Amino acid sequence: MDFSLKSFGSSRRPFGPRNFKLRNRLFGGLFAVGLALCLTTNLFAATLTGADLEARRKQLNDLLAEQWEYVLRTSPEFASILGDKRYNDQVSDFSQKAIDDDLAKTKEFLTRFEAVDTTGFAEQEALNKTLMVRQLKESLDNARFKGWEMPVSQISGIHLQAPQLGLYLPFTTVKDYEDYITRMKKLPTLLEQTIVQMRKGMADGLMPPKFLLEKVVTQAEGIGS
Repeated sequence: MDFSLKSFGSSRRPFGPRNFKLRNRLFGGLFAVGLALCLTTNLFAATLTGADLEARRKQLNDLLAEQWEYVLRTSPEFASILGDKRYNDQVSDFSQKAIDDDLAKTKEFLTRFEAVDTTGFAEQEALNKTLMVRQLKESLDNARFKGWEMPVSQISGIHLQAPQLGLYLPFTTVKDYEDYITRMKKLPTLLEQTIVQMRKGMADGLMPPKFLLEKVVTQAEGIGS
């Protein structure tokens, strides 16, 4: 048996035309396989990226909806004015516990909104997060002024809002009237909570100027008469 180099082909032309073509085919095949793997990997990564983007978009939209529902639930008068009748027989809770709980919930929402990664979002979608984060931060920052201890003024307060509420509500069904009556029966509690906060404001030195409070008295007397 001949084991010389001749038996494996010409030893003088190891890179001759035939071997060169075979080598090109081999390299070409390997390149094609590598390219296919790269394309598959990129497609898989793009699929994952797309799925991740949609998941983050849903995360933000769901959180926005949850926060809005919280606003409506804790501000039933506002919900009624918007036409949402689910809380038509309710009034806002102005107790200190409710105020403290609201601040805690605001902090929770802020943390959750800040955790949403808006990379790849449309500009308007990303802006939704930016504005909400700003709003929540401002609410928490303003809390240091204890605005709830100055709940009435010549332009706002329960003495104006309660009488005016009925002007913004539709009364088209019997239930509309029943809900409104139920709501009015809860006003004494809200008035008492308001008085408690005003007394806290007096203790903390947080009160509107005297001449403005005198206008509040005049307004209340005028409405009452």
